[in-house]
Amino acid sequence: MPGNALAVAYGTNVIAAGFTNIDAVLISTNNAPFLMSLNTTNGAPLWANASTNGSGSFTKGQYNSVAVYGDKLIAVGAAYSPGVAASCLLEQWSLTGTQLTSLSTNIGIAGATNFLTSVIAIESLDRAYAVGSQINANKTWDAIMVEIDLTTLTVVSVLTNNITNFTIGFPSTNIGKAITTDGVDLYVAVEGPGENQANDRQAAVFRYRAKNFYLAEESLNAFVGERTWNPYTLYTAANPTGTNLTNNAWRLQVADTRAGGTNGTAQVVSWNLNFSYAPSNTTALTVAAGVSNPIVLLSSATKYFQVPVPSAAGIATNLVTASGPVRVTFHPSSLPLPGAPGTKEMFSGASTGSFLVSTNTNAIARLRPGSAYYLGIQALNPVGPVNVSLNINFDQTTLPPVIPALADGTALNSFIPRTTALNQFKFTVPANASAATFELLNANGDVNLYLLRSNSPTASPSAAQYDFRSANPGTGTEQIFVVTNGTASSLTPGIWLLGVQNADNSPVNFTVRATSRSGTPYTIVTAADAQPYAATTTPGNAPNSMFKLTAPAGQKALLFEARNLTGAGDLVVRRGTYPVAGAVDAMGTRGGALPEVLVIRTNGALPSLTGDWYFGVLNPGATHVAYTVMARQPVNGVLLGSSPIQLVRPPGGGLLTGGTGFGFDLDVVPG
Repeated sequence: MPGNALAVAYGTNVIAAGFTNIDAVLISTNNAPFLMSLNTTNGAPLWANASTNGSGSFTKGQYNSVAVYGDKLIAVGAAYSPGVAASCLLEQWSLTGTQLTSLSTNIGIAGATNFLTSVIAIESLDRAYAVGSQINANKTWDAIMVEIDLTTLTVVSVLTNNITNFTIGFPSTNIGKAITTDGVDLYVAVEGPGENQANDRQAAVFRYRAKNFYLAEESLNAFVGERTWNPYTLYTAANPTGTNLTNNAWRLQVADTRAGGTNGTAQVVSWNLNFSYAPSNTTALTVAAGVSNPIVLLSSATKYFQVPVPSAAGIATNLVTASGPVRVTFHPSSLPLPGAPGTKEMFSGASTGSFLVSTNTNAIARLRPGSAYYLGIQALNPVGPVNVSLNINFDQTTLPPVIPALADGTALNSFIPRTTALNQFKFTVPANASAATFELLNANGDVNLYLLRSNSPTASPSAAQYDFRSANPGTGTEQIFVVTNGTASSLTPGIWLLGVQNADNSPVNFTVRATSRSGTPYTIVTAADAQPYAATTTPGNAPNSMFKLTAPAGQKALLFEARNLTGAGDLVVRRGTYPVAGAVDAMGTRGGALPEVLVIRTNGALPSLTGDWYFGVLNPGATHVAYTVMARQPVNGVLLGSSPIQLVRPPGGGLLTGGTGFGFDLDVVPG
């Protein structure tokens, strides 16, 4: 993955932007825009995804820049068209790696090349600004700046900022290279030719006002010294004397009282009211989560504490333990001063208490992820120092990875970089499923498949934690076959997690698919007597192919064989129903690729063999195993295996003659 840009998300994630598939061609239809999120602490990959066009296919193009705003990302670059043409690519992602919106738009003439090279986002304005270039009909290149509405991901306006235009007498090439902001103004770096010098490349910086701000025409000094949270008077044309309201929100009223002024269609796009508060001698101490914070209260004065909240947190558990009775107050965004709006008393008069701060809309104490909340602790009637222990624990401190869900029977194209981390997918097994097949197909490198039942919120398949795995060498298909059989390893309804491991030394493209089955999970092959059948079995808890031999009434013995195995496979046999792991009547487990032979005879516990006998080869390993199976019934009361007894002539001897000794080896088989 060639990387073109980086962005940091709130100090916890580094977002890398670029494209997949290194190609010597400048614009190649093999490239796909690509984002990767890394942990800032140890550099571990959190997620890595390529852009798709909404129908499961990869978008063709590349990202040149990425910016963070709120809980989202905006990535810009070029989307490739057939040939060498490109159009501007703008795409919106969540911080957890889900692609939300995609826009491919041609800024210049139809079919011509244009692209974006750099982007910044101003969250307070719901705007992003990107720079790049567009080609004109006269083959000149304009440096452009594009204004983007972040709420709809639409282009609002396009500006040209060239160093030199075409009028100098030769086709000029201007390229928008970079953009940044101080929150008010935009600064755009442009590369272009010098005056009358086509080959003399120069640089320029353009400055633009992102938004025009206007101060109130009347002084706001009348509010100095008053509370910011107070009743106010609303003046309207119907009631010019004003109406006293107890709704404490601040409102902006605009009236055009100029002579000749008219009520047009102009709108106030946004407005801000900034408060400058009087300094306070009371400070809040920052406390850490996950540890016991020791506090000593020397008087009845309230001490205040600030609790930083991770962006991924949804619940904070607060435990206060004191040597005397205390009062604990809470505020979601500032000091919990007595009587201040937003201050809530969590408990009072006890020496121990706990409470939750949650993002739940019905919570008494609301949590704001990525911000901080404040606690006040006051000793009640202290005789001496009061020792307090404050413990705070969050339900999660990092965002869980977004796991793509697989639709039943639908193939999903994907990509895994060269990494030790596993790409994860999830599949919901329906309640009526009798079996499910999990597959990796069309890989252009070596990948392995791990399967794990999701039995907890933290379940995650890995090379050390899995229920089944398929790890064939090379680029062949990986497949796991699981059926319902009532044992611990059986298929159960609910979520199953697939982990894809890159066992290659380069990035790998692959297709992943999960398919459930209902009813009989096998195609049953009726085995003719002494007829060999070749098949392949994949990892799982049941044979992929099931064979059936029908024993007539009065039959006294049956023989089942599995030979020519390419790996460790177990021959399993069961009468009346299908043999699976943990549920068989007979099983051969010699190990390795050794042949398996089972003989079943009537006895006191089994007086009759009449009925259908099902048999197959179970794969307990991690690689696919090819084999040949055969079932035999007695001939004239004698069971003959496919490998007859071989008599070895004595050393130096010719034909065996009467009166001489000889010997042979026999494999003793079950039965």
